Amino acid sequence: MRVAFLLLASCTTQVPNPSGGGDPAAAVTYYRDVAPILAENCWGCHGENGIAFRSEGYEYASANSALIAAKTADGSMPPWPPSDTCMPLDHVRRLTDEQRATLAEWDALGAPEGDPADAPASAREDPSQADVFVGMDEPYTPLADVDDYRCFVLDPHLAADGWVTAMEVAPGNTRIVHHVILFTDPNDRSPELDAAEDGPGYTCFGDPGFTDTTLLGGWVPGTSRVETPAGTGMPISANEKIVMQIHYYPQNDPGSADQTVVGFDLADDPVTPLVSVPILDYDLNIPAGAKDHVEGASWTNSYPVGVNVYGVTPHMHLLGSQISVTNTHADDSEDCWIDIEDWDFQYQEFYWFQEPVRFESGDTLNLSCTFDNSEDNPDNPSDPPIDVHWGERTTDEMCLAFVTFAL
Repeated sequence: MRVAFLLLASCTTQVPNPSGGGDPAAAVTYYRDVAPILAENCWGCHGENGIAFRSEGYEYASANSALIAAKTADGSMPPWPPSDTCMPLDHVRRLTDEQRATLAEWDALGAPEGDPADAPASAREDPSQADVFVGMDEPYTPLADVDDYRCFVLDPHLAADGWVTAMEVAPGNTRIVHHVILFTDPNDRSPELDAAEDGPGYTCFGDPGFTDTTLLGGWVPGTSRVETPAGTGMPISANEKIVMQIHYYPQNDPGSADQTVVGFDLADDPVTPLVSVPILDYDLNIPAGAKDHVEGASWTNSYPVGVNVYGVTPHMHLLGSQISVTNTHADDSEDCWIDIEDWDFQYQEFYWFQEPVRFESGDTLNLSCTFDNSEDNPDNPSDPPIDVHWGERTTDEMCLAFVTFAL
């Protein structure tokens, strides 16, 4: 399916170098020291196509160095919604004391730039640097005043089978792009659908127009570069096309166009293939005025074997207030996989576990979603509140989690 800072003034003259004494080469610089921290924790919201002010790129980060230092120092940024009481997660977006000190020192020194060659690959600022770079051939202007679902055919021109190990989607216009989903097209069905309609892409809703597909990845607000766990990847075949489904919400910027692109990194050697499947509650009925309305779904592993689960991706819309996924074992013991106690549509992630967890035969996954459809919810799109059901529009709702496991 944002990171905001308050501006504080800073003095940048005649400040000693606490990290390097009198050695300028040891001073904190943007490319060597700061960019890796921001890339890992901030650019999902503060990137070129993010939903908050930009800190991706020296020009933008240096202009906001005081902002960055202030709000990371007081702990309000970056945000990290999941509860610590569930499975340990990888790439936790919390800064260490050392990282906060680095950002503060960089600001105090006057935000030195340093050498661009010092930036590690994880801090690159352009998805076109990926192994495979594809996108829409031309801009698309969505239908006016309605949620528009459009599928675009991407051809990565792969000469051999491979495994996607990292992905970075760059929406061309985050004012109107609600989310992006990438599907595989193993039987080459998308070109015919594309040719049947005028203009860029073709109309699609839910799936890409066919069901013999797998989920490859995507983008939602808050998402930046997504990397699969070490030794794993999402399989893709030679010459296979990719369908990029984009949900547009043109009401935010009527008449504007979008041209979204995506970059993929591929494994050099075979890795463990992953697949993502949804657990969801289609039968939503959220009454107008209900403040703590709970919906949910369950999924029991009826197969004779278990699987290793690598991650989970929860999703709701604007009425969501809490979402969790738990696993109940055959002996009635329970593991919490993820619990987001204060859901925010602007903070969404692909959450990976530090270590794979088992979903054994006879285990039951339980998805629980709580919604606030009252007047007290400042994000409620309806005033007064109305009954809300499952739907693809931003003003509809979802109770959904993708579970990613090894084949």
